Amino acid sequence: NKDKDGEIQGFDEAFFFIAVSSITGLSSDIEPDTWFTRSVVLFVMFIGIFWLPPRVSEMLSLWQDRSPWPSNFEAETNQSHVLVIGDLEYTTLFEFLREFFCEDHGVRTVNTVVVVMSEKSPGKEVSELLGDPAYVNRVKFVLGSPTSFKQLGDVEAEAALAIFLLSSKAAGDNAAKEDAAKVMIALAVRKYLKGHGDAKRPVPIYAQVLLPETTLHLEYLADHVICVEELRLGLLARSVMVPGFASLLQLLTASIPNNTTDPLIRVAGRYKQEWLAEYARSMSHEIYATRVSSIFNGVKFQKAAQVIFQRTGATLFAIRVPDRSEGADPDDGRIMLNPAGY
Repeated sequence: NKDKDGEIQGFDEAFFFIAVSSITGLSSDIEPDTWFTRSVVLFVMFIGIFWLPPRVSEMLSLWQDRSPWPSNFEAETNQSHVLVIGDLEYTTLFEFLREFFCEDHGVRTVNTVVVVMSEKSPGKEVSELLGDPAYVNRVKFVLGSPTSFKQLGDVEAEAALAIFLLSSKAAGDNAAKEDAAKVMIALAVRKYLKGHGDAKRPVPIYAQVLLPETTLHLEYLADHVICVEELRLGLLARSVMVPGFASLLQLLTASIPNNTTDPLIRVAGRYKQEWLAEYARSMSHEIYATRVSSIFNGVKFQKAAQVIFQRTGATLFAIRVPDRSEGADPDDGRIMLNPAGY
């Protein structure tokens, strides 16, 4: 394509080499000398300029939009886990994890993995909480739909120790919509467990709702239902008649370890505030349900409470008498508070 002195011959050759050198800025001793090879070079240049950049941009966008959160959970051998479902705010998840992993609940609970499942990616604060060193190996977030049988299987819902359906307390005017979503999730989870669960080891479902009327819809779908608004208003009403009742119930249902109450007791003793020391000591009291030993068969309630308090320091204040009628559920029965003559 050049004469013996190396000069370019013709306008077409000049146009080709100007186009190539202006775009690539490169020069080489190897140069295409036919129209076919020059057409190939121009075609590759066209692809690199007009077709390739948009495709690369789309690939980068897809990569950036890819969720960093896994869509499944696989428990390790002999590892227990519970499933928490809901679009949780920071405060809700923090309080749940603080209560669940309290050291007072024993080693088994502390070593249990909490699997949080939601259809939405967690916010910045929740992401930071999940990355906390105290929870990074004990709390796993899974991005998925709890109404999908496949995704419920991906988190091994049938093998969970318990399933918690938590509602967003900041729903406000959307409380009915939030509760409706929980009813649909409870229906899907119950149906999934019926087809995939073990009848000998049923998985209990604990549901939290915002409106009192929603509890009727969950009566046969969840094992335990708590209505936030109903509980709040009930405590306020009872506190009017019995001042301090709300504080008493709050302290009895919240787990506060001794490493939190002991400093308060020492401070109260230093300033000779006996009432504050007594209050701090009572903060560590909690309510637990346990099976009574067979050695108490035939023993009066008052005597059993006295022996238990002297031996363990625990206060026996109620018993549940099972319903022994034919066909009755073993978990059903009457709860009697301080039955002195029983």
